[in-house]
Amino acid sequence: MDLEFPVKFTEDEYNKNLGLYQKWICGNKDQQIEKLYSFSAFQVYNIQRSEFITHDYQKYAEYLYLTATAIINNTTSPSTEYYIRIYIDESLLNPLNPDKHIWNNKLTLLQQLPRVQIICVKFPSYYLPQNCHQELVAVMFRYLSLFDSNVSIILFRDLDNIYTNQHQYFIDTWLARGDDLCFYMNDNYRRQEVIGLTQYGTILEDMFYTTILSGIWNIKKPMEYVFPTSLWQKIFAYIEDYTKCTSLDIYKNYAYYKTKFTYGFDELALTRVAVPIFLQMGMTTYAIPTRIYDTEYFRNMFENPLLTKFLKNLSDDATIASIKKIMINEYWSMSSETAGLSQYILCILTNIYFGIIMRKSKYYNNETFINSIKDKIIPNTLLMAVGIFTFKNYIKYNWYRIPERSSCGEDVVNKFLATNKKITLIEWTADYTSTSIPIIIEPPIIVQPPIEPPIIVEPPTEYPPTDPYNI
Repeated sequence: MDLEFPVKFTEDEYNKNLGLYQKWICGNKDQQIEKLYSFSAFQVYNIQRSEFITHDYQKYAEYLYLTATAIINNTTSPSTEYYIRIYIDESLLNPLNPDKHIWNNKLTLLQQLPRVQIICVKFPSYYLPQNCHQELVAVMFRYLSLFDSNVSIILFRDLDNIYTNQHQYFIDTWLARGDDLCFYMNDNYRRQEVIGLTQYGTILEDMFYTTILSGIWNIKKPMEYVFPTSLWQKIFAYIEDYTKCTSLDIYKNYAYYKTKFTYGFDELALTRVAVPIFLQMGMTTYAIPTRIYDTEYFRNMFENPLLTKFLKNLSDDATIASIKKIMINEYWSMSSETAGLSQYILCILTNIYFGIIMRKSKYYNNETFINSIKDKIIPNTLLMAVGIFTFKNYIKYNWYRIPERSSCGEDVVNKFLATNKKITLIEWTADYTSTSIPIIIEPPIIVQPPIEPPIIVEPPTEYPPTDPYNI
């Protein structure tokens, strides 16, 4: 089906309980699917500047297509077959969006892949006159799979969580255990915009709290079952309450203040609204500990005696010293040339590590060695899927195969696992750099946006949604 703008929604595409429209662009809405990846794709409109935000959206479009093709190519047998569902909004197709040609191209290619579904969503309560949704609210659309009776196993993902064999390993482990839920947990994770907002005690009672990552979690439900729509309504009632809190004037001078509907509300809504409901229903959980990138952790990794010995088997001392500098000093310097390079190196390390514990290396199949190293080297399920952080660096640092290059990061991993030959600096850095790597440590820049009054958008009179607060 051709993509069009504006999208024409019909009355039978309106769900009065969820308060939104869903138009199927690609795929059969009546097909029963056992295993499904659920994504949201959208572009944010900046009200203050009257323009769509374009920073890094080409990255997201590329990552979505990269992930979709990897899932399709690696889950081919009936027992491993996964479908891909992408919830989009009209922002991707909007003539005012400078990146519309990028999205059009990728969405057209995605429609040509088998096992891909694309659904356009319009949520009138949060819809702007610019034919897009208010700020980041569209990120919640991937949760709409919870209310579909034709799916059973749902994997919720961010667009930049690139599919890897390691991710599949954790999915298969969860399914083999038979638990209903799979969460990636970080027990000391602080979203910067909620630090200091704890005076609003009914919502943010703790400065430190356990956060369940909303862009990478799994759920299993019986086919034909749908969660009550009150779950959707309660989630958005919470989001409304949370954003009212973060919009209060008393916080406008706070160092980490951000505007409403900003990063983190989806994780809080999952952690504090959805999960308690799931647990009350008697659903069982499988929790995987996850680290957000911590330079101190990696500094300790390079100094740990066991890991030092392991790293010496990977490369020579001078090369290890060079990549240590890149990983520790350059990871968060996103404006520096080696920002993406540190993630490329990290991707090589994590793939080698998981190749070893999954016994793909004949040189590291000793049970004692595996047990001694598996909890100490890069237990980071989030980062192993990051790949390269920006589209520019995805092209430059070459984790996946690019035709005009003789090798890629995947080849480096396979070579080491098969032959135990040391990895050279050229291989670590995709032939980008040399031993004389400039190290520039840049302090983070905090930009405080101006305070804007909340935007009130009246829903249309046709097909009126139910009151989301009458739960």
